[in-house]
Amino acid sequence: MKARLATAAAIALFLHPALGYCSPAEEQQGSWLSLLFYAINFGVFVFILSRYAIPAARDFFNSRADEIRETLRTKQANLEKAQKLADEWAARIAQLESEKAQLAKEMKDETAREVARTLELARKRAEWIRHDAELTVQAIWEAGKNQIRANLAHRAASIARDMIARNFDRGDQQRLLDEFVGRLQAETHS
Repeated sequence: MKARLATAAAIALFLHPALGYCSPAEEQQGSWLSLLFYAINFGVFVFILSRYAIPAARDFFNSRADEIRETLRTKQANLEKAQKLADEWAARIAQLESEKAQLAKEMKDETAREVARTLELARKRAEWIRHDAELTVQAIWEAGKNQIRANLAHRAASIARDMIARNFDRGDQQRLLDEFVGRLQAETHS
């Protein structure tokens, strides 16, 4: 502190004579008493400056530097936090993409299984329909055969009755007719 004060006083002494050369045309003689007054005045100024202004300025700049450091630390912490959140979200998105791919694969597999099952059901249904159609055709065939037999039996009975009526007497006719009808009925039921 004393070294600074001495340096300031020396600078003031060296500068003071230079001020005299800057004056206009009139030459002035300075006194040592004036010089001493200026030196004391400058010393008081330097003392006040070093006692009050410099510590206040130092405190201001130190507190400002502390604020800047704190702001920098806060911003750095926020940046790290944001980076961590970004990493977490990137991991979540990757996980969701993986889950989406897995779900798509499962849906594709399930769809393939359902298509195979539906095709198998359709094949079985077609087989059943074919079998049912065969049975229906066979039943219609049998019904048609029975119908034709019944028609033939009815015609044969009619022809036989006419022939018997012409060639046999009443008792023979009835007996032969009953035998014939019995045989026809037995054939139509078998």
